[in-house]
Amino acid sequence: MEGPQRLVSLPALALAIGSPARMVATEADLDVITVRTAALWHKGTVSLGRDTLIVVPATIDRVAVRALRTQLHASPTHAWAFCGWSEEALVELQLESSSHAAMQLARIEDAAEVFTALSQLSLSPSVNELRRLTALQRSFSQALEHEDAIDELLRRLQKVSNAACLVVDHLGRVRESAGSLPLSLFLEQIRKTEAATQHVSVEGWQGQAIRLKSADASQQEKTDWLIVAARRREFPTSQDSAAAHIVASLIEAARRIQLSTKKQENAIRASIFDEVLALTPKPDSPELASRMSALGIDFNAPLRLVVASVGLQQITTSRSSAQQLWQALKNALLASDTPFLSTEREATAVYLIQASVDTITRIQRINKSALGTLLFGVGREINTIGDIPSAHADALIAIRTIQSGRHDDSSMSYEQFDFATRVFASVGLEQMAHTSRSFLEPLLQREPMLQALRRYFEHDQNTNATADSLGIHHNTLRYRLAKVEELLDLKLNDPAAIASLFLATTALDLVDLQTTPAHGEHDNRGTLGADEGASKVGVPSASTRHASSRVTSVTQPPKSMRY
Repeated sequence: MEGPQRLVSLPALALAIGSPARMVATEADLDVITVRTAALWHKGTVSLGRDTLIVVPATIDRVAVRALRTQLHASPTHAWAFCGWSEEALVELQLESSSHAAMQLARIEDAAEVFTALSQLSLSPSVNELRRLTALQRSFSQALEHEDAIDELLRRLQKVSNAACLVVDHLGRVRESAGSLPLSLFLEQIRKTEAATQHVSVEGWQGQAIRLKSADASQQEKTDWLIVAARRREFPTSQDSAAAHIVASLIEAARRIQLSTKKQENAIRASIFDEVLALTPKPDSPELASRMSALGIDFNAPLRLVVASVGLQQITTSRSSAQQLWQALKNALLASDTPFLSTEREATAVYLIQASVDTITRIQRINKSALGTLLFGVGREINTIGDIPSAHADALIAIRTIQSGRHDDSSMSYEQFDFATRVFASVGLEQMAHTSRSFLEPLLQREPMLQALRRYFEHDQNTNATADSLGIHHNTLRYRLAKVEELLDLKLNDPAAIASLFLATTALDLVDLQTTPAHGEHDNRGTLGADEGASKVGVPSASTRHASSRVTSVTQPPKSMRY
């Protein structure tokens, strides 16, 4: 219910309309003639309530003019608005001697202004405010349909408030903007309080800062801000403030929608990536190849698979800590606009990166501090979908080689494999694991000996260091190693024996690592870069896919789809 409308005097209405309107001199008492509604006059109009303003557009119909003149002289006192009438036409109506209140507007089109102004004046302030807020809410809500919803919200807010509008993250970086302002000065003021909303006054700028809640429950401590400011003393008005709060709520809603959509898309991407990793090396799977191309993966461009591990010394690191380290590589890839897919498997994260090994190495070097103690294995060059499982095995071998101490750097690529390791990678993990079990069968039921052998290789065949790591006397270690030599009928000072044992134990470890299932739904996370533009790339329906094991052209994912 809007409540009763207020009565409005004709001079007040003319003042609200502005320059197009002027009062016509008559004998009316303007203090007692008031209106609350308006109606258009036509030849058939008989009588209207005294609180109704009669709006008369100009006409050249002589019959209509005579009918109007007759009604003016015969009807009781009314308020009239003549739109587009000339001075001569008004004189012909003989208004100066009547008791009617009259207003003249220059154009016929000004009739719309009459209705609009009267509607605003006749309603109570609370109803007017409600209508304004409803109109603002609707206008801003429609911005959510836009491709760049948050940018569109800021543009509309800028238009309504005539002010600079920025979204700033918890680090003080501008995420989206419409206009510019002295940001560093504003941030100094904003960071002085924990208030959800605050007024900021800086060097002639007046503005408002509104705290934005994070869409991710795990990131609630990281606060973004919506800042709206202008170089006007009266800014912000109540309408400006209301508009800013509406936009802040819609930005939070847009981010929650985007996060939910991104999680669903990432689950699909991770699922497809896991299917590819589970393939037998060198298969021909046109269906999976086309699904990978739909995710933006181009087999004609440089493509590498990278495995990231926390390493043996950090194997007890909590899962959340490991995920933070894995996320650091994702952030680095996003920052460099490098497309990628990712998934998590037990103590490792697996990335399929659209880049050369040199580019990947450069990204790792630039972000070395953020990547911490992560170890990286980079598989062979990928030219077809069948190369992906082989590249995954390569990367796991590289991780194991680093963990064993046979490679000094925290990253190792397929190109850095020695001859024996490269031969092992070429044979295939399953075949090598089968051969390794046969070779090590006498030790498989003797875990202390197998563990001693592994640690022996990890410490570069240093007996004292190996014994210390196992917490046993070095003579006990020598006894165990001697039993290994006896059971396997070899000598540990023979280079061929050392190479065979290292490759065999590595094969068994890799099989254990590769066949361990993912933790569950929350582990099936995949991401396609670059940036949130990945959310614009979907998986086509079966009818639109093309069977091809090689992709000739895939559009690069757009750089931004920001919410």
